[in-house]
Amino acid sequence: MANRSAATKKARVTRTIETEVLAQLPLEVDLTKRNSGGDLRFIVKRGKTIGTLILGRGSVEWWAGKAKKATGRWSWTQFANLLNGR
Repeated sequence: MANRSAATKKARVTRTIETEVLAQLPLEVDLTKRNSGGDLRFIVKRGKTIGTLILGRGSVEWWAGKAKKATGRWSWTQFANLLNGR
């Protein structure tokens, strides 16, 4: 391959896409009471919404971008094992 001068080489442009996490926290959080409405919601965005992580009293749910129902649901024990790589 012939050598090309620096002027003819195309510059490689890299674009950094940042991930943004928004937390929706109720004024008072009590995950021990049933139907308290005190679940914690984390909205994960990377340009558009990737999904929402909901931490509730009995389970953890993942809702993908525009899903109409949870795409992942775990008990707290299952979620802990998932995070620990088990």
